[in-house]
Amino acid sequence: MTTRDRLTWVALALGPSAWFGGLVAKYALTPPAHAVGRSMTSLRAAFLIALGVGIAGAAIAIAAFVRAPKVDEEGPGNRAARRDRFLAAAAVGLSLAMVLVLAADAIPILVLPAGYEP
Repeated sequence: MTTRDRLTWVALALGPSAWFGGLVAKYALTPPAHAVGRSMTSLRAAFLIALGVGIAGAAIAIAAFVRAPKVDEEGPGNRAARRDRFLAAAAVGLSLAMVLVLAADAIPILVLPAGYEP
């Protein structure tokens, strides 16, 4: 396994990991944020960190997709190149989908005051 393959696998895992980490952090930080007189800064910080990790995964995936060789013809010699291209494309799609999920999940945190989000 080459370093390029490892980076593509990392990019594939970063998007869902960012979403899951942000979800766990928000569950842990919600009760203190709703205490009397508290702000939602910790929840917003958790969202920004998760979004940054998700965007980093998308950037790595896009770079891997651009570097992946383009293969037009079928053949046993092109199998690894096709696999690299498919894996990079899957990483781009999954990372961008997770960034959209993170953004949609943060709308109540960014718009509503403490105690009013669902």
